[in-house]
Amino acid sequence: MDLIGAAIWAVFLIALVVSVVARVRGRTTLGFDVRRPGLGLEIGCGLLIVTVAMSLLFAALVAAGGTEVVSVTVRGDVLWHGFTAFLSWAVLEEIVSRMGLLIALLVLTGRPWVALAVSSALFGAMHLADGDGSVLGAVSSTVGGLMYGLALLRTGRLWMPIAMHFAWNFVQGTLLGYPVSGEHRLGVPFLAEHDVIGGLLTLRDHGPDLLTGGAYGPEAGPLSLAARFLIIAGVLFATRTIQRHRTLLRSAAPARRRAGLPSAVAGGPPSGDPDRQTGAVA
Repeated sequence: MDLIGAAIWAVFLIALVVSVVARVRGRTTLGFDVRRPGLGLEIGCGLLIVTVAMSLLFAALVAAGGTEVVSVTVRGDVLWHGFTAFLSWAVLEEIVSRMGLLIALLVLTGRPWVALAVSSALFGAMHLADGDGSVLGAVSSTVGGLMYGLALLRTGRLWMPIAMHFAWNFVQGTLLGYPVSGEHRLGVPFLAEHDVIGGLLTLRDHGPDLLTGGAYGPEAGPLSLAARFLIIAGVLFATRTIQRHRTLLRSAAPARRRAGLPSAVAGGPPSGDPDRQTGAVA
């Protein structure tokens, strides 16, 4: 599994290079725009949608008898370490998985749904190859890749998927007290690890593992799939008014105009805003 995991990471890193080269050549954006209005709204919606879905998942596990709340204790050190670790890993994974692989596939294929599907499948495979994963956990992570990738394609930038990724892990682990992909200790990448689970609640798992996910956490249980599809619905609703104007691939029309060629010759839009982009997911 180590060799498979290394191969998957190599694919992600090569794709990251492809995306950066495409950006240098003006073929795409990388999703870090902060000048366009709506940044705070995208981050806020991402945090809210995931927090609500994760809270419903927690309530369902408690109601089903799989989870028991043992104590409620505010642990400041765990909250801090969980915040910094999960935020930094969310940024890193979104850069590699969405800015890297998804945008590279979008540049290479020009097909948003193909880029979304393939990048999400590899995102799930990466979690399966980490040694602690399960098939159901990998399926859940694949759907997670769909929800993060969809947020990127619908908004045209990474801020919403970063907020969603952070909230999924932080609320699940640091606040609610579940293992996150089998992890109890984590650190900012390349730095020391700390306890990041149970900053607010201490839980007891009553099983069965098929319901609760066991030592891997809720991501290896079927209810995580329901939560993730609820999040996808929330993303579609929250981005319904902006997605048609916030896409990633730059139109080739401006370059054709500078060369004295009509846009329609090569299949581009015959007219319109020179900054208009293509590659949206409706």
